[in-house]
Amino acid sequence: CLFARAVQPEEVDGWWLAAGSLVAGLAFLSRQQGALILPAVVLFLVVTGRLRFNLASVRLWLLLVAPAALITAGYYIWLRSTGVPPQVQSAFLREALAEGWSGTWWLLRHLTFVELIYLGFFTLPIMAAVIPAIRRVFREQAGAGLLVSWLWSIIAITGVALFWQRGALMPYISQFFGSGGLGPPDVLGSRPKLLAPNTRGALTLACLVATLLLGMCVGRALNLAVANRTAGPVSRENSVAGLVLCILLGQVAGVLPPSYHYIGWTAGSLDRYLLPLAPLAIALALWTLRDISIVPALGWLVVAGMFAFSVAGTRDYLVYLQAVWQMADVAVA
Repeated sequence: CLFARAVQPEEVDGWWLAAGSLVAGLAFLSRQQGALILPAVVLFLVVTGRLRFNLASVRLWLLLVAPAALITAGYYIWLRSTGVPPQVQSAFLREALAEGWSGTWWLLRHLTFVELIYLGFFTLPIMAAVIPAIRRVFREQAGAGLLVSWLWSIIAITGVALFWQRGALMPYISQFFGSGGLGPPDVLGSRPKLLAPNTRGALTLACLVATLLLGMCVGRALNLAVANRTAGPVSRENSVAGLVLCILLGQVAGVLPPSYHYIGWTAGSLDRYLLPLAPLAIALALWTLRDISIVPALGWLVVAGMFAFSVAGTRDYLVYLQAVWQMADVAVA
C-alpha cells in the first residue's frame, strides 16, 4: 500500500517510497523472501520510466534503497557478530549449486503448476462470486489475453491430470495444511489422515475451477489494460496493478531457493513459502473484476466455510499438542 501511494500519474512521491522501503526491510526480517520486494519495485519504476539513472533521480534512489539496505546490512552484521553461522541459508545455496540446471528445471515445472493451483485456492471466495458472470468473462476473451488464459488453463489441467494419476491431491505441498488437517506434522508419530481422498479430490477440483476462472479474469484484464494504454495515458489504477504484479512475480521467484531442499520429494516445496502470494493474488483478482458485477454472498459462503474449518482445525491441533505434552509428562514421571 505504501509503494502504491508513491506511484503518482506524473511523478513519484519519495517519502512514500522511503516508508515502503522501511516496511520491505521489516518483511525481510520476518522472512528472507521479503528481500525480493524492493528489486520488484525498482524494476517496475525503471520500466515505467518513473525512476531514471540520472542526477535528478539520486534523491529518489536514496529514499527507495537506503531504509531496506540499512535493515538488511544491520541484520547480517548482527548475525555475524553472534558467532552463529547462517547454516540453513548457506545450505540453500549449496543445494542449488549441487542440483544444477536439471534440478532447477524440475522445480520450475513443478512449482509453476503448484502455484497456479494455490492461486486458485487463495482466491476461491472471489472466484465463487464470479460464477454468475462467467459467460461475460468467457465471451470477452481475445488477443493476447486469450493466449494467457489458454496457456494458464493448459498448465493447470495437465498438472492436475498428471498428479491425479499418481494419487496426489490438494493440498499438494502440505505442511501447515495437509491431509491431517491444520498444523505442521513435526511431532513424532504425527496424526492420522483426517481428510479423506474424496474430500481432497473435491478440493482439488474446486481449486482447479477457481484457477481456470482466475486465468480468464487475468486474460480479460490484460486486454482491457492494453486497450486503455492505446487510448491514452496509463491510469493510476492500472499502474498500481502493474506494481502489485511485479511484487507478486518477485515473491513467486522467492519460492524457488528454499525449495531446492525438497527436490525429488512428492511435494517439492512447503506451503508456507507460498503465503506471501495470497494477499497479492487477492488484490490482483479484485482488480481484474473492477467492472464486473459479482455476487458477494457466494464468496462469503466460501469464506464462512473456510472460517469454520480454520477454527475447528486450529482447536484440533492445539488439543493434539496438549495430549502430546500430557503423555510426555506421564512418560517422564
